[in-house]
Amino acid sequence: MNKDIETFNDKGQRHGYCEVYFHDGQLNHKGTYVNGKLNGYFESYWSNGKISIKGNFVNGERHGLFEDYWDNGQIRFKYYYDNGKQHGLWKKYYSTGQLRFKGNYVNGKQHGYWEDYFTDGQLESKGNYVNGKQHGYWEECHKQGGIVYKNYYDMGEKVDYVVVIETLTTEMFPIY
Repeated sequence: MNKDIETFNDKGQRHGYCEVYFHDGQLNHKGTYVNGKLNGYFESYWSNGKISIKGNFVNGERHGLFEDYWDNGQIRFKYYYDNGKQHGLWKKYYSTGQLRFKGNYVNGKQHGYWEDYFTDGQLESKGNYVNGKQHGYWEECHKQGGIVYKNYYDMGEKVDYVVVIETLTTEMFPIY
């Protein structure tokens, strides 16, 4: 039995509040449409009933805070949009809930300071983006701690690197 709640305008576009269900009767997504475009708060769900995505739309474009979840219920992404473009702080998480990366977008491009993390929470790399391209020094770290490389980027092009071994032991790099 189809439980979908949908209304359409005279052009056949979704218009008004809408709920769409999976075949088993579980809610798939809900939101409000105006002339075929999402407007307002929207939620979608995994087939197990857990929330998948929630956020706001304006005239069919993502706008404001969005949250995206793994099917186990853990947060996967927390991010912002401004009129359909990535803008502001973005965070991605592993399915365990551990932070994977964080950084900023400006007008749809990575811009500013970014950090990436290993699954155990240790810092993996850090550096800056300018208009979507790595720029300046980026440090890459070993999973057990310490800086291994410092790479220098000029607007996305790696132009130099330095091997740096800080606080690493022969257990990390065995000598044979």
